[in-house]
Amino acid sequence: MKTTHKTLIAMLTVATASSLAVIPSAQAAHPNDSAYPPAQKSNAPGKTRAEVKAELKQAYEQGRLPVIDSNYPVLKDAKQPKTREQVKKEMEQSKRSGESGRLMQELYSG
Repeated sequence: MKTTHKTLIAMLTVATASSLAVIPSAQAAHPNDSAYPPAQKSNAPGKTRAEVKAELKQAYEQGRLPVIDSNYPVLKDAKQPKTREQVKKEMEQSKRSGESGRLMQELYSG
């Protein structure tokens, strides 16, 4: 029993000492300690607000802006979705012509 207590106390002492030894190195790094070069300041004048707005308008008109869920462009030539019966009919035609078997072999030949 005494050996178990001594071992436990020794292990706790070592664990505490090792964690205390790490604390000074865990402090926040100073900006001057970084290996990265400092950011270069540009002497070129920035764009005016009007120039930025004009570029944004041009990008919008050319469709170069990123699309998010709420503003997808409306498809002009969107076709009506096929009915279940149309899909079944196409599948039967594909099976009869052998096209579906050929496609399955191309896709899943491994």
